[in-house]
Amino acid sequence: MSQNKPYLKPQRGLFENESENNMRAIWKGERLKIRRKQLGLTQKQVADRIGASKSNVAIWETGSSTPTGDYLITLCEILRVTPVDFFKIE
Repeated sequence: MSQNKPYLKPQRGLFENESENNMRAIWKGERLKIRRKQLGLTQKQVADRIGASKSNVAIWETGSSTPTGDYLITLCEILRVTPVDFFKIE
């Protein structure tokens, strides 16, 4: 006998429809640099731990590029933060 479960309508994601709410997430590379320095890590140490190059870390810190996928997840684990900590919501 199957149990009847109430239907839960999925909630919309925060950024699902940017045109509707005009919100967007902007990478703030200086937050990466500040947190790295708070923990006493060098760019090379961070790069080695996440499997990226030192130049990648430098580029992320300037905001010229944004780490994606596994790099972002691993960065957050190493620096003990959440991805939201690196973004500014506008």
